[in-house]
This record gives sequence, structure tokens and C-alpha cells, in this order.
Amino acid sequence: MADRLPERAPADATRVNVYEEWELTYWAELLGTSAAELEDIVRAVGPEIEAVRQHLGKRQPPALMRHHATTHRIAHQQEARQHEKPRALSN
Repeated sequence: MADRLPERAPADATRVNVYEEWELTYWAELLGTSAAELEDIVRAVGPEIEAVRQHLGKRQPPALMRHHATTHRIAHQQEARQHEKPRALSN
């Protein structure tokens, strides 16, 4: 289920839009839950992704852990490149 995230991502990464089926599916797969359960959670805590994640607790599926690890690695690589000294050209 969570191993195949859709190619496109929501325009607003801070809110779950339960009115767009593809977006509901995206968030459900990313968060490791069913679309029906996600709809119930959004009704209970609202559409803010942080509130939804808190409601789900520490439960993070492998796809979400990989997503966070990849995002962190890319950010770290970009930061490291910014701090690199320019390389001298050799003849």
C-alpha cells in the first residue's frame, strides 16, 4: 500500500483535502492508513497534516520514514554544497 505513492503531490502540503479522491489516496498511503480512516480523522481533528499526524501517534509506515530520510538527506547535501570551498582549477 504505502510503497507506491502517486507521482504528483498535493498543492498544499500542510492540509489533507478529503474532497479530491487522488489527494485523499496520496495522504492515506503516505500516512499508512485507509482513506476511510483518514476521512474520520480529518472530521475529528481537522485537515491540518500535523494534527492528523499527532492523532495517528508515532505510527509511521516505511514509506513515510523513507520520505523523511530522503528529504533530510537532500537538505543536508544542499547545505553541505553551500559551505564547500570552490575547487581550484588544475592544468
